[in-house]
Amino acid sequence: MSDLYTEIVTNTRALIMVLDAKGRVAMFNAACERISGYRFEEVKDLPIWDFLLPPEEIEGVRTVLAELFVGRCPNTHENHWVTKSGERRFIEWSDSAVTDELGRVTYVIGTGIDVTERRAAERALQASEARFRDLTENLPLVFWTREMPSGRISYISRAYEKIWGRSLGDLDEAYHSFVQSIHPDDRETLFRQIQRETELNESTEAEYRIVRPDRTVRWIHSRAIPLQDETGQVCRIVGFADDITDLRRAEQIVHETQQRQKALLDNMPEAAWMKDLHGRYIETNRVFLDRVSAPGSGLGARVGTQYGKFEGRTDFDIFPADYARKLAEEDRGVIESKKPSVTERHIGAGAYGRWIEVTKAPVFDESGAVTGTVGIARDITGRKLAEVHRAARDAVLRDALVKEIHHRIKNNLQGVIGLMQQLATEHPGSASLLDAVVTRVNAIASMHGLYGATGQHELRLEQILLTLVSSLRVIYADLPLRLSISSSLVSVRVKESEIVPLALVVNELIMNAIKHSHSIIGGDPVEIALERAANCARIVVHGHAGRLPANFDFDGGAGLGTGLSLVKSLLPPEGAVLRFENTGDRTGVKAELTLCPPVIALSAAST
Repeated sequence: MSDLYTEIVTNTRALIMVLDAKGRVAMFNAACERISGYRFEEVKDLPIWDFLLPPEEIEGVRTVLAELFVGRCPNTHENHWVTKSGERRFIEWSDSAVTDELGRVTYVIGTGIDVTERRAAERALQASEARFRDLTENLPLVFWTREMPSGRISYISRAYEKIWGRSLGDLDEAYHSFVQSIHPDDRETLFRQIQRETELNESTEAEYRIVRPDRTVRWIHSRAIPLQDETGQVCRIVGFADDITDLRRAEQIVHETQQRQKALLDNMPEAAWMKDLHGRYIETNRVFLDRVSAPGSGLGARVGTQYGKFEGRTDFDIFPADYARKLAEEDRGVIESKKPSVTERHIGAGAYGRWIEVTKAPVFDESGAVTGTVGIARDITGRKLAEVHRAARDAVLRDALVKEIHHRIKNNLQGVIGLMQQLATEHPGSASLLDAVVTRVNAIASMHGLYGATGQHELRLEQILLTLVSSLRVIYADLPLRLSISSSLVSVRVKESEIVPLALVVNELIMNAIKHSHSIIGGDPVEIALERAANCARIVVHGHAGRLPANFDFDGGAGLGTGLSLVKSLLPPEGAVLRFENTGDRTGVKAELTLCPPVIALSAAST
């Protein structure tokens, strides 16, 4: 018997566990090992709450064990196991006790079943049923089921009460109420439909009217779908019923609207038409016919002038081939893009020449598919002529205003320069500082003077250099300057927002070179050159005197005076690179300012 007992305990799929009064494991069968992941040798004599129970359930299991050891057997309870891998399993237990010769409980035997999957399936089923109820009870249409072959209604959703205006109550009574609600004129047809649902294994649809208790009439659209069992027999019919009264009313409104639109189309002042997908005219209005057929219209219509003659024809039947092909391409673009298009075109010539604005749009069916196009053509000749005249007038006024503003700014800045030169004479101690300010204000004034002379928003780079050097020579007649410009860089334009900062930068480089070489009598002049540099332009300022300080670092900001500090702050962050170098063994410093897009724009002639 001992061998039989051992065989049963070892091979049963049930969990068998024996615990002593302290909850220590005295026996742990193979099923326990398989589910928990622990071997009996690992857990023997260990309290189960030390390794097998989740913390929140330990106290409950202690209570159950205490009741078992005071003789309250048999007992059933449920709890979770936390397996060696960390997984949670749900166990149902049936507990009994082992007693000694005095009837005292010495061990508790727990026989358990792992019901984790079953409980999960039950929860999933409950959730599925809850979702089904939530869905059907919140649908704006009626959902119903009818059992076969009895024909009994087994479910009707709550939307029935709202649409039919009747209480559900008992389902059998609800079906009787439903039958009574059918409009007398539709009752026979609907009953034949219900009979068909019962006899045939196919989906059916119907539209009918119902009469609510308040005597209002509603239109209903219903659909019934048969469901088969495993033998192929119809076991249930499910269906949906929706209130389409508003849709029916909308259809009536659409019909009435179409009639009004037709009257409007025939009396509107613009030419209008509609085409199908093949480019055939479905409908045109009288204005379209009159304009196309008018003498000198430039359209070259080849049809008669009888109203309605265009219907069924295409553009190739009406217009010259080239013009018809253009119209067909426009229509195809609207159909493929499913978006409206607006184009302007000039037609006719001489006294008959006109500008028209053509708007074309796709026509969609209820499924969203394009079925054709509609078009409207408006005569905009008057507007176009007014735009041309206004644009020309605005351009003249704008240019005059821009020139005048820049001219006045230049004159005012020149007045400021005169005042500062007078202050330099009156205050010799500040002459050096005022001279530096004069050259900077002079550079700005020169740019405004150039704006005022040209009226352009962007200035050419060679214009800026020539104007800057000329203005310096006006203020300082004895400045030793020599300017050279490469012919390949003519028409390089400077971005408008960078013109004044660039002029100030170049002005500082020139004055810095002059400051170091001006005291050398008979020295070489400061050379300024505009050269080519790949797809960029380079301004080179070469002074033949002075040396860069030993600690000079332009990028890092070391060894810079006031002028070069200003240069560093004004230098554009993108498209401008400034480098300095001592020129060989002789004294002298060369500054190279390389300008690239977006600071400048190279025209085709300069590239």
